[in-house]
Amino acid sequence: MTKMKLSDIFEIKSTGLDKIISQNEMKIKLINYMDVYKNSIDYESLSLTSGTLDKIEKERVRKNDLLVTPTSETREDIFHSAVIKEDIPAVYSYHTMCLRPKISISSLYFKYYFDSRKIKMSVGRLTTGTTRMTLSKSDLSGLELSFPSFDQQIKIGNLLSTM
Repeated sequence: MTKMKLSDIFEIKSTGLDKIISQNEMKIKLINYMDVYKNSIDYESLSLTSGTLDKIEKERVRKNDLLVTPTSETREDIFHSAVIKEDIPAVYSYHTMCLRPKISISSLYFKYYFDSRKIKMSVGRLTTGTTRMTLSKSDLSGLELSFPSFDQQIKIGNLLSTM
Protein backbone atom coordinates (compact mmCIF):
# COMPACT_ATOMS: atom_id res chain seq x y z
CA MET A 1 0.00 0.00 0.00
CA THR A 2 1.10 3.54 -0.77
CA LYS A 3 0.35 6.40 1.61
CA MET A 4 0.20 9.97 0.29
CA LYS A 5 -1.52 13.28 0.96
CA LEU A 6 -4.45 14.02 -1.31
CA SER A 7 -2.66 17.12 -2.63
CA ASP A 8 0.27 14.94 -3.76
CA ILE A 9 -2.13 12.74 -5.74
CA PHE A 10 -4.49 15.42 -7.10
CA GLU A 11 -4.45 19.04 -8.11
CA ILE A 12 -7.39 20.47 -6.16
CA LYS A 13 -9.37 22.99 -8.20
CA SER A 14 -12.18 24.88 -6.51
CA THR A 15 -13.12 27.97 -8.49
CA GLY A 16 -15.48 26.65 -11.18
CA LEU A 17 -18.15 28.70 -12.94
CA ASP A 18 -21.60 29.87 -11.88
CA LYS A 19 -24.96 29.40 -13.66
CA ILE A 20 -25.15 32.94 -15.05
CA ILE A 21 -25.16 33.26 -18.83
CA SER A 22 -23.71 36.50 -20.20
CA GLN A 23 -24.51 37.32 -23.80
CA ASN A 24 -20.97 38.47 -24.60
CA GLU A 25 -19.32 35.24 -23.35
CA MET A 26 -18.91 31.75 -24.80
CA LYS A 27 -21.57 29.20 -23.84
CA ILE A 28 -20.60 25.77 -22.49
CA LYS A 29 -22.20 22.90 -20.57
CA LEU A 30 -22.03 23.08 -16.76
CA ILE A 31 -21.70 20.15 -14.36
CA ASN A 32 -23.66 21.17 -11.26
CA TYR A 33 -23.59 20.03 -7.64
CA MET A 34 -26.55 17.66 -8.09
CA ASP A 35 -24.96 16.02 -11.16
CA VAL A 36 -21.98 15.11 -8.95
CA TYR A 37 -24.10 14.29 -5.89
CA LYS A 38 -26.14 11.80 -7.91
CA ASN A 39 -23.08 10.57 -9.86
CA SER A 40 -25.07 11.27 -13.01
CA ILE A 41 -23.15 13.26 -15.58
CA ASP A 42 -25.26 12.98 -18.72
CA TYR A 43 -23.77 15.44 -21.19
CA GLU A 44 -27.00 16.00 -23.11
CA SER A 45 -28.95 16.98 -19.99
CA LEU A 46 -26.34 19.34 -18.52
CA SER A 47 -27.37 22.98 -18.19
CA LEU A 48 -25.57 25.82 -19.94
CA THR A 49 -23.39 28.57 -18.57
CA SER A 50 -20.99 31.03 -20.11
CA GLY A 51 -17.50 32.30 -19.50
CA THR A 52 -14.49 33.89 -21.08
CA LEU A 53 -12.23 31.65 -23.15
CA ASP A 54 -9.54 31.83 -20.44
CA LYS A 55 -11.97 30.90 -17.65
CA ILE A 56 -13.47 28.04 -19.66
CA GLU A 57 -10.06 26.60 -20.47
CA LYS A 58 -9.02 26.85 -16.82
CA GLU A 59 -12.18 25.16 -15.45
CA ARG A 60 -12.89 22.68 -18.26
CA VAL A 61 -13.11 19.07 -17.11
CA ARG A 62 -10.83 16.40 -18.52
CA LYS A 63 -11.01 12.64 -18.75
CA ASN A 64 -10.17 11.06 -15.35
CA ASP A 65 -10.96 14.17 -13.32
CA LEU A 66 -12.91 13.47 -10.13
CA LEU A 67 -15.56 15.97 -9.11
CA VAL A 68 -16.58 16.09 -5.45
CA THR A 69 -19.19 17.89 -3.37
CA PRO A 70 -17.42 19.96 -0.69
CA THR A 71 -20.58 21.09 1.15
CA SER A 72 -23.67 19.49 2.67
CA GLU A 73 -26.20 19.96 5.44
CA THR A 74 -24.54 17.16 7.44
CA ARG A 75 -21.00 15.81 7.82
CA GLU A 76 -22.18 12.34 6.78
CA ASP A 77 -23.52 13.56 3.44
CA ILE A 78 -20.40 15.34 2.19
CA PHE A 79 -17.84 14.40 -0.46
CA HIS A 80 -19.99 12.64 -3.05
CA SER A 81 -17.96 12.03 -6.19
CA ALA A 82 -18.24 11.44 -9.92
CA VAL A 83 -15.63 10.50 -12.53
CA ILE A 84 -15.25 12.28 -15.84
CA LYS A 85 -15.04 9.21 -18.07
CA GLU A 86 -14.23 11.00 -21.31
CA ASP A 87 -13.18 14.42 -22.52
CA ILE A 88 -16.33 16.51 -22.87
CA PRO A 89 -16.79 20.23 -23.53
CA ALA A 90 -18.02 21.10 -20.05
CA VAL A 91 -16.90 23.00 -16.95
CA TYR A 92 -17.55 22.31 -13.28
CA SER A 93 -19.69 24.46 -11.00
CA TYR A 94 -18.13 26.59 -8.30
CA HIS A 95 -20.28 24.53 -5.85
CA THR A 96 -18.04 21.51 -6.55
CA MET A 97 -14.31 20.76 -6.50
CA CYS A 98 -12.33 19.19 -9.31
CA LEU A 99 -9.59 16.73 -8.37
CA ARG A 100 -7.20 16.34 -11.29
CA PRO A 101 -4.75 13.42 -11.01
CA LYS A 102 -1.07 14.37 -10.79
CA ILE A 103 0.12 10.75 -10.82
CA SER A 104 -1.03 7.53 -12.50
CA ILE A 105 -4.13 6.43 -10.64
CA SER A 106 -7.47 4.84 -11.45
CA SER A 107 -10.08 7.55 -11.04
CA LEU A 108 -12.76 4.85 -10.95
CA TYR A 109 -11.02 3.21 -7.96
CA PHE A 110 -10.74 6.57 -6.16
CA LYS A 111 -14.42 7.29 -6.82
CA TYR A 112 -15.31 4.10 -4.92
CA TYR A 113 -12.64 4.78 -2.29
CA PHE A 114 -14.09 8.25 -1.68
CA ASP A 115 -17.54 6.66 -1.29
CA SER A 116 -16.25 4.37 1.48
CA ARG A 117 -17.36 4.85 5.07
CA LYS A 118 -13.72 5.28 6.17
CA ILE A 119 -13.11 8.24 3.84
CA LYS A 120 -16.54 9.78 4.51
CA MET A 121 -15.76 9.76 8.24
CA SER A 122 -12.24 11.16 7.73
CA VAL A 123 -13.49 13.93 5.46
CA GLY A 124 -16.46 14.63 7.74
CA ARG A 125 -14.05 15.41 10.60
CA LEU A 126 -12.41 18.08 8.41
CA THR A 127 -15.63 20.03 7.81
CA THR A 128 -16.63 23.26 9.51
CA GLY A 129 -19.98 25.00 9.85
CA THR A 130 -23.23 24.98 11.79
CA THR A 131 -26.11 25.05 9.29
CA ARG A 132 -24.06 23.98 6.26
CA MET A 133 -20.95 21.83 6.54
CA THR A 134 -18.06 22.97 4.35
CA LEU A 135 -14.82 21.30 3.39
CA SER A 136 -11.96 23.67 2.64
CA LYS A 137 -9.36 23.11 -0.05
CA SER A 138 -6.54 23.51 2.49
CA ASP A 139 -8.02 20.97 4.93
CA LEU A 140 -8.67 18.48 2.14
CA SER A 141 -5.14 18.82 0.77
CA GLY A 142 -3.61 17.29 3.89
CA LEU A 143 -5.90 14.25 3.98
CA GLU A 144 -3.73 11.10 4.15
CA LEU A 145 -4.81 8.34 1.78
CA SER A 146 -3.58 4.74 1.64
CA PHE A 147 -4.11 2.97 -1.65
CA PRO A 148 -2.94 -0.10 -3.60
CA SER A 149 -0.81 -0.29 -6.74
CA PHE A 150 -2.17 1.05 -10.02
CA ASP A 151 -2.83 -2.50 -11.30
CA GLN A 152 -4.79 -3.34 -8.15
CA GLN A 153 -6.74 -0.07 -8.43
CA ILE A 154 -7.81 -1.02 -11.96
CA LYS A 155 -8.95 -4.48 -10.85
CA ILE A 156 -10.84 -3.18 -7.81
CA GLY A 157 -12.48 -0.30 -9.73
CA ASN A 158 -13.59 -2.62 -12.54
CA LEU A 159 -14.94 -5.18 -10.08
CA LEU A 160 -16.92 -2.62 -8.09
CA SER A 161 -18.34 -1.07 -11.26
CA THR A 162 -19.98 -4.42 -12.15
CA MET A 163 -21.87 -4.65 -8.83
